[in-house]
Amino acid sequence: MKRTDLYRLIDSLPESEIPTVRSFIGYVLSQSGYEKLSNEAHDNAPLDDEEYSPEELESFQEAIEEHSRGETISHEEVRRRYNVA
Repeated sequence: MKRTDLYRLIDSLPESEIPTVRSFIGYVLSQSGYEKLSNEAHDNAPLDDEEYSPEELESFQEAIEEHSRGETISHEEVRRRYNVA
């Protein structure tokens, strides 16, 4: 089986099964050491020293303001709503 075969299977899933398959794939990746490799890659990545664009800075400010007004939800709430492990 190739990756393209897996993509086709995933594309044919009913929406109701997506959270279950996502959890299972997450489990398989965690057992394979993927998370450890991903964390190491993140930890060893060079610092990004590129300037932010005015649009990015505006977006950051908007997000800060939304958070201060209580218009955001926590990661835990997102996980609960979408049944993500």
